[in-house]
Amino acid sequence: MTRIPRCRIPAAGGDRPAVLGLPGRRREDPVAGSLAGHPTGPPRVRRPGGPGRRADPVVGPHPAQAVERPRPRRTGRRANGADPLLAPAQQTERYTALQAESPDGGQWTGRKVARYARDRWGARSSPRPRGGGSYGSGSDSGCRAPGTRRPPPRTSSGCGFDRIAARVADLRATHPDKMVEVWFEDEARLGLKPIARRVWCLKGHRPRSNGQSRFESLCVFGFAHPATGRTRTLILPKANTGTMGQVLADFARWANPDGRKVRVVVVDNAGWHVAGKLAVPPSVVLHHLPSCTPELQPVEPRWPLVREVRANKTFPTLAALTDPLEKRCRWLAGDTAMVKGAVGFHWAVALR
Repeated sequence: MTRIPRCRIPAAGGDRPAVLGLPGRRREDPVAGSLAGHPTGPPRVRRPGGPGRRADPVVGPHPAQAVERPRPRRTGRRANGADPLLAPAQQTERYTALQAESPDGGQWTGRKVARYARDRWGARSSPRPRGGGSYGSGSDSGCRAPGTRRPPPRTSSGCGFDRIAARVADLRATHPDKMVEVWFEDEARLGLKPIARRVWCLKGHRPRSNGQSRFESLCVFGFAHPATGRTRTLILPKANTGTMGQVLADFARWANPDGRKVRVVVVDNAGWHVAGKLAVPPSVVLHHLPSCTPELQPVEPRWPLVREVRANKTFPTLAALTDPLEKRCRWLAGDTAMVKGAVGFHWAVALR
């Protein structure tokens, strides 16, 4: 005789242990029990969505009083097949406006089209959230994957990223009569070789993106203040120790004309940043980030905004590229909210 093993598994009703191979005690449903006297049994209600979909429980003591619970609708989204937000005349006007260049000198994107319709006619839409290559601060959720080791405790090396706050505090104690601000500086190279970007386009139309094999380039020096979104941009032919000295001198004259402020400029470890012959103005203090840590540089997310001027476009010479590039940089300097959203790392904003 084969013995049936017993194991502790949740039974169909109560806490009595069930036996494998034997049916457990069935749980009685009060609603089903009240409808058991009906000749056809409890009624089954289906939604109009089609066969095979599960319906909500039936409420009521009798089939005649059974009412299906309404399915909650999600707010903030328009149903498929709804009327368009814009009238035909407005759509024609929008199409004509999209044939011209974007006011900011970049490419037409979904967010820009939604903003244009909102400012022009008050039509509000919900563009897709920015994801993937967003210009965020790189913050994570703080949750570790299962099986991963806990990171080692942070130790102070006396320099680099973990020393910025202490150095700013020392400068404020040394110069109590002056304002100390923390700025960040980085360089980017822009050339004649075009780049491809995703752009907003009407249905049935294919956007164009040309290519050319030209490798002439120029260097863009950018300063950013994460707490306010202020920027300073200079365009020079190349990046070396001499041009870096010119950029620092121009920044000192622009940011501190009366000599009442101390500017801490956080840079990486490029050769022209650590050169012994680099001329640093007296009101500027350079602070170097750890080696090979571009993710700590808040100016890095700003470069996609600058490079948007040459996305899907070709320029025959560097002189033809300089004019739209200057226009784009001036527009970004005026839109401090957009720049702050890109460079506003939480730890950089806290430094002030």
